[in-house]
Amino acid sequence: MDSSRRTARRAQVVGGVLALLGLGVLFVVIGLDRSDKYASIIGAFVGLAGLGIAVRGTAQARNKATETESQGELEGIFSIVNHACGLALTAADGSTPGCPVSARTFVASPQQRWRVERTKRAGEFMLLSDASGLALDSTKATPGGEHLLCQAAFGGSGQRWHIAPSENGNFTIRSVSGHVEYLSLNSRAEDGWRPWFKSSVETVGQRWHFGRVR
Repeated sequence: MDSSRRTARRAQVVGGVLALLGLGVLFVVIGLDRSDKYASIIGAFVGLAGLGIAVRGTAQARNKATETESQGELEGIFSIVNHACGLALTAADGSTPGCPVSARTFVASPQQRWRVERTKRAGEFMLLSDASGLALDSTKATPGGEHLLCQAAFGGSGQRWHIAPSENGNFTIRSVSGHVEYLSLNSRAEDGWRPWFKSSVETVGQRWHFGRVR
């Protein structure tokens, strides 16, 4: 990611230098009088382009601030309910590491309460079962949702989740591990189904409501 950004920046710099050289040659060819006129026109376009870049930068900064503010509200104990089907993320009974996680009818049980803890990495959180203290873990999870488990918390990549604001006050939940992506369900999901993973297409099934318990 960093190397591609550096390459893009170098390309922009080279393109800018070549554009300036081209303008210099053009002005020499067409003469000073006409150069002044063209320079005024070009200056106006450059000014408009600069204004557009400033507006875009302001909008991006505002969106980033909104995302950070929304994420800041997440720390605490929450129920996590899928927006498409209304089923809640639920840890199996017991406190044994390796217990499975499924989607169940919301009954406000301790197994449906999750402690959201911010990590030292920006935008990343751990989800800990309030009933057992075990962490939601995608280390061995498959795209179909098998092996989405609660394991002893140690903060590995499979236990870290990027939680980002979505529509209508909901959030998306993406595994940081890389081998699986966004936690998903759909409107046809039934009690006991396991959430699965898929790449983001901003479907309703990828949106989760975090209801504060305390």
